[in-house]
Order: sequence, then structure tokens, then C-alpha cells
Amino acid sequence: MKKHILTLIAVISIFSACKKDSNNPGGGNTNGDYQPVTKGSNWTYETEYYGIENSTDKETATNTITGVTKTFDGKKYYEVKVVSEGDEETQYIGINNHVYTTLTIDGEDTFELPYFIDNKSVNESVITSLANQEGFQLQLKTTITEKGISKAILGKTYTNVVHTVTETQAKQTGAANFTTTSTTDTYVAKGVGVIAIYAKTPTKNVLKSELKAYVIK
Repeated sequence: MKKHILTLIAVISIFSACKKDSNNPGGGNTNGDYQPVTKGSNWTYETEYYGIENSTDKETATNTITGVTKTFDGKKYYEVKVVSEGDEETQYIGINNHVYTTLTIDGEDTFELPYFIDNKSVNESVITSLANQEGFQLQLKTTITEKGISKAILGKTYTNVVHTVTETQAKQTGAANFTTTSTTDTYVAKGVGVIAIYAKTPTKNVLKSELKAYVIK
């Protein structure tokens, strides 16, 4: 389970605008994009996982844009190398039709998670249908909840931040309504990228992942 969470959170470790070697100054600006994809750009995140009986695992992961692009199902993705505690994984980031996603490939299994939408207003959402499992319909609901805010992360204050909430929802086939089973809050600073991610179920926190350092090439 931890590996799948790392896959989603580390790759969600997003980035932003094309500017020359900006080395973790904090900030956020009104120019540029929310997701830089220039080769060599990298982001380091500190992540805590909250387990049973109040246990906590901590790790640091660095995500680097490799410069390689690939096409899956007719959509373009940017390759990201994720290095954590000596382990290395390859992940992908997609920016298609204004929706930003992370793509995980594990053998024959793939999972795509929307985390940001750049053309929606506050309280607007995008619904992503997932494959049904064992009599349940599954979907992801990604909503813009705040725009243009400031957010302090690890002693640095970022401006022009957008806050999105992605809900994992399920319902039994034939039922009327979906129930939210987990929620991921993502904060994206324009000109910086993802600065923080917090995941929880209705009863407990699952993890937090916060930006420690970054370099945009």
C-alpha cells in the first residue's frame, strides 16, 4: 500500500513555470505555468505516512524531469524519475485538455490520478470514472476549492496558490449516491508547482507531503 501512495504522492509532486534555475526561494508568481516540464527540473518532498496505532513513517523523495516524453492512449506524458531512499521509479505527468494528471504503470496495471485543472473556477469539478470493482462503481471528483491564496510550507510562504480537493468515491452498483472514501488536498503555486499534499479518510489522516526544495531549469 505504501508504494502505491508514494507513487501517487511523489509524482503528484508537481512543478511549474519555465524560468532559469530557481532554487527554492519560496514565492509564487503571476507568470508561467503550473507545471514545468523542462529537462533537469527537480523537486524534493518530505513525506510522512500515518499507519495503525499512531505509527509514522518518514521519507524524502526527489522527482526529476528526464526530458523523455511518451504517448499513451493518444495523450502526451512527461517522464519523471522518482528517487527515495535509494529506490528509483519511473512515473509520468500528463497535461491534457487543461487537466493535470499523474500516471502510474505497474506491469499491466495503470492508474491515472487528476490533481489539478487550470481552466476551472472555484467550486467547479471534473469527474473521472474508474474501473468498477467487486460490485462497486468508482470515480474521482476533483474540485477547485480556492484560488489566489497564500500558503506557508516548511517556513516558506507561497503566493498565487490554487487549492484542489480530489475525492475517491464509491457506490454499490444500482445505488443512488456516491460515498467519499478518501480525500486528497493539493496546493499548487503558480511558478513553483505542487507545494503540499494531504491525504485522509473520513476517520484519520493518511499522509502529508510537503515541498522542501526545488530547481527549475
